[in-house]
Amino acid sequence: MKAELFAIRRVLESGQFILNREVEAFEKELSAYLKMPGVLGVNSGTDALVIALEALGIGEGDEVITTPFTFFATTEAILRVGAKPVFCDIDKTFCINPDLIEKKITSRTQAILVVHLFGQLCDMIRICSIAENHNLLIIEDAAQALGVKGLGQGDAVCLSFYPTKNLPGIGDGGAIVFKEEGAYRRAEMLRNHGQRDRKHYHEHIGYNSRLDEIQAAVLRVRLKKLDSYITIRRGLAEIYNANLDCPPVAIRDHTYNQYVIRVKDREDLRGQLSFPTSVYYPLPIYKQKACRQNIVCPQTEQACKETLALPIGHKMKPEDILPVISEVNNGRQASPAS
Repeated sequence: MKAELFAIRRVLESGQFILNREVEAFEKELSAYLKMPGVLGVNSGTDALVIALEALGIGEGDEVITTPFTFFATTEAILRVGAKPVFCDIDKTFCINPDLIEKKITSRTQAILVVHLFGQLCDMIRICSIAENHNLLIIEDAAQALGVKGLGQGDAVCLSFYPTKNLPGIGDGGAIVFKEEGAYRRAEMLRNHGQRDRKHYHEHIGYNSRLDEIQAAVLRVRLKKLDSYITIRRGLAEIYNANLDCPPVAIRDHTYNQYVIRVKDREDLRGQLSFPTSVYYPLPIYKQKACRQNIVCPQTEQACKETLALPIGHKMKPEDILPVISEVNNGRQASPAS
């Protein structure tokens, strides 16, 4: 924490708080970490999605294929730019099922918005092949997956630095990584009220979505520790995997931003546990009041009934999760997995 406090003090003493040296340095350092150009800091992971979609030309009347098993912001961003979310069911990894994507494509489909859920990479080889065959854009929601191998195969990668993420800030923060420079330049303008080169000259209706200097300064400190954070998460996941009766399915690279298992009679099991758990996610997006659609995605609905997130984080130690394993395994004897 000492390094973070020093970084915050450096910003306070500079008197520069918006789009200055810390943000520029963080963008360059994150670009070097990812080995990808075109990093743009924004106010949140949600804004990253909205601005990425708009910068790539997605708008009114367009359709975007995405998953209904995710945080609401993914769909919210599609709706914000005037497009229609077209929901495609998930597979056993909790990620979008590539076998079902082509059935969802219509003449209005412009993009696929994938979510590397809980930190596991989607099947990008197959998804990129589908997108190429149908001339579709790909936006990667990597809010939970910074540090996973294989990011950046799409046209834009959207990141979140919310305090629970792999690279945690001390509030809201996000970034977009673009493959194409033109989209980067449009997003750079959109994040700052539609201004390009001169203050008070606005080319488009934009957003007030600037990653602030204090967040950037803290993120610069923590970016140096990101690999060690992920190593700790993966080590804890290995212990879980080796000892739990119901480990999750991990086929591709995984950062374990959340460690999510499936159990039958989930609420009965939760009632037996002495430690806090979370449910990601209790309701399919298409059943949310804000964007209800009359469809059914069977695997998503089953996951909403069965998923349970167990404690994991870079500040935890192996001895912290041994009681968790014991309680879950003992509780499941009376509540077997489906």
